[in-house]
Amino acid sequence: MKDKRYDDIVLLRSEGRTLESIGEIYGVSRQRVHQILKSSGVEKRYDFRRFKIKHVRTAIFWEHMNMQGKDDCWDWQYATTQKGYGVFLLNGKQLYSHRVAYSLIYGEIPCGMEICHKCDNPLCCNPAHLFAGTHLENMLDMKNKGRSPDLKGEKSGGAKLTNEQVITIRNSNKSQCTLAMEYGTSQAQISRIKSRISWNHIQ
Repeated sequence: MKDKRYDDIVLLRSEGRTLESIGEIYGVSRQRVHQILKSSGVEKRYDFRRFKIKHVRTAIFWEHMNMQGKDDCWDWQYATTQKGYGVFLLNGKQLYSHRVAYSLIYGEIPCGMEICHKCDNPLCCNPAHLFAGTHLENMLDMKNKGRSPDLKGEKSGGAKLTNEQVITIRNSNKSQCTLAMEYGTSQAQISRIKSRISWNHIQ
């Protein structure tokens, strides 16, 4: 007989809640929550909003970003590429974090499509800031926003800092979290600036 709490528990699990937090809501143990979900194989089959990669650890994924307001950038706080895009290891595969975020909310990404940023922030994983487009559409969007690869630093249309601010950040002894708050950016971005991964054209 299916537990009467089953549907609510599945919904909470699909939203990325941990077994412990669900157990606290219903006053049961983590093991009991696991048993309820396992009874129909949901822990193995449930696609979490149509995401096609099985066994996705959604709770852990969303914990790796700085989730602000619904209209703000949600900067990735974990591993990144040299170009500043977040990466997430899933089932032995390294995936772009913004593509994972898009798939979790909107479903499988059509073959050949790229996931573009409305905010021009490669670290951002807010699904509201993401849209699917072809490579050509992505390049045209970049050009229209003044983000040509030849434009660097403050000349780039997506720049949030000036060259002078970057120099000040590199010379500052303040903590990275403090600097991030002062300049309206993320701690991850401050770290990339100080390590010269970002803004490496500024000496």
